[in-house]
Amino acid sequence: MVGQMETTVIKLESGRALKKAVQEAAKAWARGGLVVFPTETVYGVGAAVEPEGGWERLVEVKQRPEDKAFTLHLGDAAQVSKYVGRVGLLDRCFLRQAWPGPVTVVFELGQEQWAQVRKEWSDRLAARLYYDRTIGVRVPDHDGARAVLAGAKGPVVASSANVAGGPAPVTCEEAMAQLAGKVELALDGGPSRFARASTVVRLTRMGLSVLRAGVLDQGAIERMRRATVLFVCTGNSCRSPMAEGLWRTGLAEKLGCRVDELEQKGYRVVSAGMLAYSGMPASPEAVQVCRERGADISSHRAQLLTPELLGQVDLVYVMEGGHRRAVAGLAPHRAAQTALLCRDGELEDPIGQGLEAYQACVERIASAVKERLEEVL
Repeated sequence: MVGQMETTVIKLESGRALKKAVQEAAKAWARGGLVVFPTETVYGVGAAVEPEGGWERLVEVKQRPEDKAFTLHLGDAAQVSKYVGRVGLLDRCFLRQAWPGPVTVVFELGQEQWAQVRKEWSDRLAARLYYDRTIGVRVPDHDGARAVLAGAKGPVVASSANVAGGPAPVTCEEAMAQLAGKVELALDGGPSRFARASTVVRLTRMGLSVLRAGVLDQGAIERMRRATVLFVCTGNSCRSPMAEGLWRTGLAEKLGCRVDELEQKGYRVVSAGMLAYSGMPASPEAVQVCRERGADISSHRAQLLTPELLGQVDLVYVMEGGHRRAVAGLAPHRAAQTALLCRDGELEDPIGQGLEAYQACVERIASAVKERLEEVL
């Protein structure tokens, strides 16, 4: 049984006080202790996965079955790949919207992801982090909590700071009413902002589902899971509309839906040109070679590449290096999400070169789109 001890309570404030709290929490976790800390939802009680003692005591305090994993809490969302491997574009966009925030995400790892993460952990530690190839992850929207979690020497798992069956506390005093004498350290960050549990979301290759309602409702969660892919060329009459059309048909095939259902699935696909004449249709040759490959771009109308458009997108594919420089000039923050569509080099503009040039161009585009879709999904 968990014995009685003296619980140290520290005010979680800014400056020197925060630095002390981070240090004391790290020491407690390194000794196998338990730490109560605030989040924007409810107070949590956490243990380091290593060394021995802390995780076992958390199991005992929470009366949790040993084969059921706790939620991993991170101070930095960028660390998530270490625990879940690669995630697709749509889920990356969702996580950027959801974290830091009142959302617990349960990842269902595919075989490739599982093989990636198993290289990081021993069997014993994997058993404490994962349950049936799933892991729950939380990045709280609380500056103090994230600082404390980032200061830990290894992964920290946590649950609400209450005894089994007790109410989830929204103040340090409420947490202490249940856990005083059972934990080494409690960090008092004042009342929780939302005073309500986080929303729990499950992510799989098939999509997203809300497992538990919380601060955010299902509509808000679904609106977060959106991704826009932009293709850029010079005039937006040949290369970029062909790439857009082939991407749409390829993506719809991968998702098992119609092209006109892509936005319902969370995907928006657009194209633009550096020197486009707005409203101009795709060239007849581009329409023809795309039709031969099952893509209809006959309704395409050109649009000019603008900073406003770049502010709405998540991923940009360009045809030439000059297009990439144009994107960086209009939206410097978007440079990191911009790449040449064709990995083997620039894609020459077929405009004015006849049908044969268009056929060669669309063949390279089709090959590149197939490769890039594998990356994105």
